[in-house]
Amino acid sequence: MQRPELINSFLSLFDQPRYLEIGVEKGLTFKEIKADWRVGVDPQPKFEDESFLGEDFEMFRIPSDKYFADHVEIGKPFDVAFIDGLHTAEQTLRDFTNVMSFTKNDAVVIIDDIRPANWCEALHLDLWLKVVPMTDGSYTGWTGDVFKLLYLIETFFPSIEMRISAEAPNQVICWKRTKSRLIEKPFASRLYEIATAQYPQFLLSKQNFTTSSLESIIGEYKQSCAEWAASGR
Repeated sequence: MQRPELINSFLSLFDQPRYLEIGVEKGLTFKEIKADWRVGVDPQPKFEDESFLGEDFEMFRIPSDKYFADHVEIGKPFDVAFIDGLHTAEQTLRDFTNVMSFTKNDAVVIIDDIRPANWCEALHLDLWLKVVPMTDGSYTGWTGDVFKLLYLIETFFPSIEMRISAEAPNQVICWKRTKSRLIEKPFASRLYEIATAQYPQFLLSKQNFTTSSLESIIGEYKQSCAEWAASGR
């Protein structure tokens, strides 16, 4: 399943949805999004002419930190957000916490690049830039250490539900719970463990983050929406 299909499957559940995308790059995902209003944020998108993106959108060519500090519209929360910015755990965590502050209670937040394919893809940016030129050219992808967000959300965000679909295992789907979930035995329970985790830890932790069908995830999400509606919050 391609990213636009995954995102649109949740956008279709909202009336007049508002969509936010952090890290637009070439605009290939952004242009396929079906929402009443789309906001894109990217300091250096790889296009000049925006006409191919369609209508009903606004593009901010600035870092996401600056967008949330100076340009996000208070009182106009987003329904669905897609985070695909700088592939470092630090920046992705900031983007995630900022996004959660400007989304509705029943919003869906999708984080990209949580499944590195090999040890090189999982390197932090500064090390990846040094290592890649030394390889034989077979290591070209880069997810960075975004996989650490799985540990951070699992352990330190008990009010967030987290699911990975079998159809799109490179993205994690998140939404807010009405009540915090009980944290029992997370794979990495200390900040030090998470900060120092590398590709071997990711391989060992896969069993903690099993996938399920998108249909079942949407069913769980709808149940959560019903709980939000019943709570009156």
